[in-house]
This record gives sequence, structure tokens and C-alpha cells, in this order.
Amino acid sequence: MQDWKQAYQLAITELRTSKIRYLGSVILYLLISFFVLIIDGKASTVGWTINDIFLIIIFCFAPYYMKPKEFQLQKINGDLWAASSVILLKQLPIKENVLIRSRLIAYSFYSLPPQIILLVALYVISPNYREMMTPTTYVTFSVIWVAIGISIGFSMAASDIGELMNSKTMSIAFVYIFGSIAVLYVIFYRLLDDGIAKWTISIAQEWPFLSIIISIISTILSIKYYLHYMKKKMKKLDYL
Repeated sequence: MQDWKQAYQLAITELRTSKIRYLGSVILYLLISFFVLIIDGKASTVGWTINDIFLIIIFCFAPYYMKPKEFQLQKINGDLWAASSVILLKQLPIKENVLIRSRLIAYSFYSLPPQIILLVALYVISPNYREMMTPTTYVTFSVIWVAIGISIGFSMAASDIGELMNSKTMSIAFVYIFGSIAVLYVIFYRLLDDGIAKWTISIAQEWPFLSIIISIISTILSIKYYLHYMKKKMKKLDYL
């Protein structure tokens, strides 16, 4: 628990150094997300495939790019890419566990508050979301998407620790990404004949309690996995 407290203080210090840019990024994120999701809420006009893409980008990837450049992944030397802030903090007497946890907490500030505001406002502003879901269903739907955002989005936060990027690792990454897209396409658009967003609405309607429990469990397991992954990666990388 002490490590988490220190990690929180470290993340807060990082945010204070760029609080104006943080607020600006949150406002821009919300404005773009409102526009995209309210327009795209008309599924019959835009299509559920596009809706899925927007939701995944907004909940899983966009928050990372709200961070100032100095806190994002960038080339350090050779094949090593990492957040320059991590390289700097590695030189200080900070425990590895604290540094690792601070990456997840800092990312959470960029993702969770604006996403929660977005989800609440969408239901209030857009009649399309109210027509598709009751308040209870929408709460479950929101919990599912926040869990998806954490489970996938924390992979971006974990990359702050560092990655070796060369032609081999990039090729493997592309194969993994396109392979994952192909699997999702086959499952949701061929086997289930449904989109990801529409599927999450369905399970939120049919199994609200079970959906929330599974979302919480998947979130906890994801956090444990990324903590383990970052600790292992940090020991493997040469930051000098």
C-alpha cells in the first residue's frame, strides 16, 4: 500500500508540471468524443463498424496521446524507445515498484475522469443512447467500456517503461495487430453477426450483474498483468 501512495504522489507531481496542457487535452478529448459519438450514435446512418472503431480509439488509445510529448514513448538511443520522464526518474532513488505503479496511475488521470464525464454526458445529451438503453443497462454498458479501456489502454501506459523497436519487433507487432483485428472481425462480424458495441449493449441488457463482475475481475487481472510485465521488462532493458 505504501508503494501505491508514493506512486500516486509521483504521478500527481507529473501532472502538476503540465496541468494547463492536461486540462486543455481533457477538454479537446471530450469535445472530439462528443462530436464523434453523438453523430455516430445514429447507428442506422453511420454503421456499427465505425462505431466500434471510434469507441475502441476513444477508450483504449486516445488517452495516451493526451499526455505531453515528454511523457510519451520516444526514441532514446539505438533500438530503445521509452518515455524520457521514466529515464530521468530511473536516475533518482525511486523504487522500481513505485515508478511502475506511477505509470498506471498517471495514465488513469488522462483516461478515467474524461471517460466517466463523457459517458454521463452522452446519456444526458444524446437521445439515441437513451432510446437504445435503460439507465441500468447504460451503467452496465459504461462499466464494460471502462474495463475495456483499462484492459487494453494500460498496454500503452506499460510501454512507457521501454520497448526495443527494430525491423523484427515491428514486424511481429504488425502481425499481432492485424491478426487480432482479423480474429475480432471473424468473431463479431461473421460468427456473431454483430458489432462489438452492439454486443456489449446486448450482454449489458441480458446479464448486467454478471457483466459488471466480469468487468471488475478482468480489470484487476489486467492491472496485475501489466505490473508484472513492466517489472520484468524494466529488468531486461539497458537504459544506459
